[in-house]
Amino acid sequence: MDIATESLSRRYAMDFRKAAARYAALGTGEQVAERMVEFHRAGARHVVVDLVGPYDRRTEQIERFASDVMPLLADLRK
Repeated sequence: MDIATESLSRRYAMDFRKAAARYAALGTGEQVAERMVEFHRAGARHVVVDLVGPYDRRTEQIERFASDVMPLLADLRK
């Protein structure tokens, strides 16, 4: 989570810790999936996935999202 909030804080030139905690899905695959399910329960039907870690690790992040998060969200796609 620290890497993501650092990245967002740099991107938006402000302290993004509180906003990240409120609006982002950060953490382990299970935590990210759980947060996305919360968004779904609140009525969200479309989300924008923006991987906010280091750009040199983008491929790894995409692969981890696909393997660790997407399977946990399979029921939402039905």
